[in-house]
Amino acid sequence: MWAKRQARHVEDHNKFDEEQGGSRPGRTAIDIAQRKALTYLYTRITKNCLATIDNDAKSCYDRIIASLIASRALGMP
Repeated sequence: MWAKRQARHVEDHNKFDEEQGGSRPGRTAIDIAQRKALTYLYTRITKNCLATIDNDAKSCYDRIIASLIASRALGMP
């Protein structure tokens, strides 16, 4: 229940990262993976340099104890 309330609040205030897609309305985890794959393909075709950082901690909002503290900054009581 708490995670759902937090997710709604964060979604309403547009605070989710763009890589967070699995539990958001109108987005799926497949969309995020496909966008990443297309980015890698485009970079390879255009022969540009690319560096990515996959930090799962920023997307696991309902599994991190720090989210309890950070939610105060986002307005959760």
